[in-house]
Formats: sequence, C-alpha cells, structure tokens
Amino acid sequence: MNLHRALPIIVLTWILGLQPAWSTQADSQPDDTSMTFWVRQAVLQDPRIGPADITVDTSDGIVTLVGSVPNVSARQYADREAKKIAGLSGVVNELFVAPSFRVDTDITQEVRQRLSTSAPISSDALCVTVHQGSVTLEGTVASWAERQEAGLLAGEVRGVRAVTKTQAVADQIRVTVNQAVVTLTGTVNFWSERATAGEVAFKTMGVRRIDNQLVVLSTEAVQ
Repeated sequence: MNLHRALPIIVLTWILGLQPAWSTQADSQPDDTSMTFWVRQAVLQDPRIGPADITVDTSDGIVTLVGSVPNVSARQYADREAKKIAGLSGVVNELFVAPSFRVDTDITQEVRQRLSTSAPISSDALCVTVHQGSVTLEGTVASWAERQEAGLLAGEVRGVRAVTKTQAVADQIRVTVNQAVVTLTGTVNFWSERATAGEVAFKTMGVRRIDNQLVVLSTEAVQ
C-alpha cells in the first residue's frame, strides 16, 4: 500500500481509537439526577441538621434547597454539606428557620453555657444579648475560626431565630514592608479601624506608601 494513501487511514484509526477516552472524559461530569441524590444524602444524613423538611432540586448543576430547618445553624450546615459535592456549579439556599418559641432569658442562659463550656472558644468575656429570639454576640475573640464557631453554637440553641456577630478578632493585622511600602493584611471589625490602621502606618517615619488590604468584618446577621 502506498504510504501517502495509508497515512490518512492510520490517522483515522488512531482518532477513532481515542474516541471512547474522549467520551469518557466528557461524561465524567455528574448529571443533575446524581447530584440531587448525593446532596440529599449528605444533607439528610447530617446529624447536626436534625429533623428537617428539605427538598433538593438540581438544574444545570445548580442545586436549590427548599424547606424548613429547626435552627439557624442547621441552615448553614445544609449549605456547607451541599457545597462539598463535586461537580456543582452553585447552591441556592432557600431554607427557612422554623424554631419553636422560647423565652429570651432561657435562650440567653443556654447560649452562655454553650460558649463557656466549648473547647474551641477560648474567649471568656463574650457578651450575649437576646431580643425576641435574635441573639447578639459581642466581645473579642482570638481568631476568625473562633468567631464562626461561636455563631454556630448560638445558632444551634432551640428557639434562636437569628444570630448577629459583632465580635472583634484580636491580633489579625499583619504588617509587611518592602522598599518603604507598607502592606496591611488581615481583618478588622469596622471601617473606622481600617482607616485608623492606615493612618497610623502612614505616619511612621520613612514610609512612602500604604497598601491597605485589610478586610472589614462588618456586623453580620445570619437569617
């Protein structure tokens, strides 16, 4: 066989031989039905979410959670578990909290007890106030992770409708200097603190410029 005539046949055979591999790679993306099943399993089997009425629907890789959960933290846990599923394009969390009624004094007492006995919470001066089931946490914590944990602990208490976290995070400003340019990174609680940190750094002798990259942890309400 002439080599010039045989070459296209060889190339065509090689391409056809690769086609199953290409098809397998293209089909590796899970379909909506599979993702719905996996998300439902992850959400409904998580003991932190507790008894809940949750419907899971997936369209074009986007999962929507609809229904009710018993507390604020259960809504966050459901969102987190759904986002762990590989292949998702996004999660729409339409879950609403349906807590049982409880007087504010009982909620306050239980939230304080949970914070004081939790190993991840090292701060012992957090102020807890409750108004009509809405909890506000104030004070200073040692880290962002501790701040998040405090909010989750409060949100798990029966009767809590929302949690507002206004804790400042201590020792979260990092300063680096390169050729008289000061870079501020980390977190602060308010915009005024961010501005003050920049002004103080700029007044330091020898500083030519400030690159203020501080992230503001504004008051955040969890619905």
